[in-house]
Amino acid sequence: MLIITSVLIYFFDIKIIRTQLYALDIFINNHKLFSLLFVCLCIVFLCNGCNFIDGFNGLLIIHIIIILLILYYINYHNGNIILLKNLIILLLVTLISVLFYNFPNAKIFLGDSGAYFLGSVTSLIVIELSNLNQSISPFFFASILFYLFFEVFFSFFRKIFFSLSPFKPDKKHLHMLVFIWVYSIVKNSNKANYLTGLLINIFYILIILPLLFKYKNVTFCKIYFFVLLNIYLISYFLLREKTLKLRPISKNF
Repeated sequence: MLIITSVLIYFFDIKIIRTQLYALDIFINNHKLFSLLFVCLCIVFLCNGCNFIDGFNGLLIIHIIIILLILYYINYHNGNIILLKNLIILLLVTLISVLFYNFPNAKIFLGDSGAYFLGSVTSLIVIELSNLNQSISPFFFASILFYLFFEVFFSFFRKIFFSLSPFKPDKKHLHMLVFIWVYSIVKNSNKANYLTGLLINIFYILIILPLLFKYKNVTFCKIYFFVLLNIYLISYFLLREKTLKLRPISKNF
């Protein structure tokens, strides 16, 4: 993934112009190799984040639909780039159509190719919108994507901390803990499956909503980004404690 993504970034000259982190911006703008690697890692992280959460009915599709609606809103109120507008509408129509067959009962699945495709296209739209709208903080765009990329980042270091291989899958991701908790209440695996995707996305909408009113406020976006990461960590460890008490249930999944 790193090799293919790097080649495409180099060939199409894809760049992240600014991050509003002074030291990082200096390296990005003065070292082409570092810039290429940074963009590559951002895209790969997002692609893997999409793949990570594509395990429950509607979870990834609904999540990307929410992100695309936010991006459409930003594009509409800040220049309305026709190409991006049409691309976002095309993706929304496609995903909503697929959602009818994936939620609540899944007849079709995105699979790895679908998840990686959504991660790639979403990351490219975000990069383009961020570069074209200098008045909007990059932390705003990072915030709306925080669940996807932080799921990968946190899982990687969590496994290292517990002396596990960061490249091997496990069943300790946030959405899996939510599933075990929901299953302990509803006692139905199919119902718990789609309720997991629904609950996570409802929670995501509620915590991301304040950003839409302050997306041009740099200080607010920076602070809120770290607030979101703390919300994730607190939610994760609270759920982990709950699911440890449900060990006989969690062993079945």
